[in-house]
Amino acid sequence: MKTSEFLAQSIEKKHEQVFALARTVPVERLDWAPGGQSRSVLDQLQELGIIIRFYVAMLREKTAPEPTPEMFEEYQTDRKKLTTIDECEASAKSHTDELAALIRAYSDEDLEKRILLPFMGGMDLSMADLMMMVYWNLSYHEGQIQFILNILAEPAS
Repeated sequence: MKTSEFLAQSIEKKHEQVFALARTVPVERLDWAPGGQSRSVLDQLQELGIIIRFYVAMLREKTAPEPTPEMFEEYQTDRKKLTTIDECEASAKSHTDELAALIRAYSDEDLEKRILLPFMGGMDLSMADLMMMVYWNLSYHEGQIQFILNILAEPAS
């Protein structure tokens, strides 16, 4: 199996796992946040519904945009439009499908190309590292959702 195929399949599977886990959260608790200040399940799913499009753009252009206040405002506005698990999942799925197609088109040589992200003083990553950031972000939110389920004492089966 090509490395790019493995990366694409891993991201697609993790996407499915995160949303399957989110569906085990009682609907009346989707907006509940531990301690009142943490992020709710819905808030995290809204992020996943939108954030992947930024990775799609970076993988397509092979460069990272300089973040602007307008970009952040658009991101926040678009997130808040997603008000249900179904909406979040549909948005995330469309971006994930596009991302996976882009990843599959990468050669092993292209995976080694570098990109500089304008965060934390500049993050110099390979394109493969950038792809794995999507997987990491999905995994992170999966853990946060499981943590909320544990607090609610309703573990996923």
